Amino acid sequence: MKTFFLIIILFSTASNVFSQNEIFPIPGAFSLDYYTKDGKISKKHVSTLMKQNPEAYNLWKRSEKYEFSAYVLLGAEVISAYWLLSNDKNGKGIGAPLVVLIGTTIGGLTTSILAANCRKRALITYNGLNSKSAKLSLISNKNGIGLALGLNN
Repeated sequence: MKTFFLIIILFSTASNVFSQNEIFPIPGAFSLDYYTKDGKISKKHVSTLMKQNPEAYNLWKRSEKYEFSAYVLLGAEVISAYWLLSNDKNGKGIGAPLVVLIGTTIGGLTTSILAANCRKRALITYNGLNSKSAKLSLISNKNGIGLALGLNN
């Protein structure tokens, strides 16, 4: 009987938390897939939903700029790797191509991390999890200590 009540409480809490129009990213094979309570949505639709919250939209646009920069640097990295391999094959110096390859690799990794961070902050801002109603705390029970996110709507 105790388990039955626990299941009812968990279901009602989960349905209350997810009843808002929240966006959830789920990693796909090559990109993130975005879902709401209605199902899968496109990245373009996520962008239109972000326009409802100006702060979230600014973070979302910044993440798109960082993502574009990461793709440009990835292209430069492929070109510099080809340059390095062709110079090595022809017996020319590999110092400059190696420096360019390392620089584009570091730049590409940095901008892709920045894009992911801005995207995450935009989704958190849009979903309202950074407001004062969300509280992260340590909770202890008979099994030990755990981290819990409390949402007070």
